[in-house]
Amino acid sequence: MSETWRQFWHLLKRDVPAFIALIWLVLTVILCTWGYFTVQTASLRQNLNMRLIPPGTSHGLAYLLGTDGLGRSYVERLLVAGATSLVIAASVVAISAVIGGALGIISGNAPSAVDTVIMRVCDVIMAFPSMLLALIALYTISTSPVVLIGVLAFTRLPIYIRTARGEALRTRGLLYISAARMSGTRPMAVTFRHIVRAALPAVWTLVTFEIALTMLTESGLSFLGVGIQPPGASWGLLVSDGQTYLYSSWWVAVLPGIAIMATAVALRVLGGVVSSVLEG
Repeated sequence: MSETWRQFWHLLKRDVPAFIALIWLVLTVILCTWGYFTVQTASLRQNLNMRLIPPGTSHGLAYLLGTDGLGRSYVERLLVAGATSLVIAASVVAISAVIGGALGIISGNAPSAVDTVIMRVCDVIMAFPSMLLALIALYTISTSPVVLIGVLAFTRLPIYIRTARGEALRTRGLLYISAARMSGTRPMAVTFRHIVRAALPAVWTLVTFEIALTMLTESGLSFLGVGIQPPGASWGLLVSDGQTYLYSSWWVAVLPGIAIMATAVALRVLGGVVSSVLEG
């Protein structure tokens, strides 16, 4: 593990964009976490006399990025919304990656009957557009964050299952894995020590894409009225709400959009470094 960390920092020091990406992600997580626990109540405070103040006006640090249509501090709104978006995206990806990755490795190493059942279930899930499936489930069950996370995680399972299964099929016949089995190493030990490790780079690369995709999916669901509901906030919901003021008060929609884009790009850039380390 210490060797892996040394290699990671060695690559990071030579890759300026990845280092900047790491700084952005660390600052985003720290500030959004701090905002969620300290200014959540303040972010709901309305002041119609200060509605739609542009960024950079001299009204104090809390109004550095202006206000929204109800006069709420946009700095505070972005921090609280960012915490919600990050928690939802991280939860969805963690659940789907762990469950999907495990099922994929099982499918790649199991008898053909088990493999067939798992893959047919994947085909059934993928037969429905993920957004449509999420819409139906959320309209039918509930629009609570817990249900939202569960539905989004369920719709993303097949891609992790297929990715992990492909890596398991690719590696299970390699000479060093065959040698480990012939030497008497237990099947579970071979799986965790070799096959899971071999699948990690591909799964991690997928994770960096999926976090960004989850944020965008949540944004679309919020726009359709089945995502995060007021008085809650997420970056996606802020983008959706800000479309009303896009031509007159651009920052209301553009700033959360920039936050989503910057976070997605940072994850992708940093994910490339992590994948290189895991493959090495």
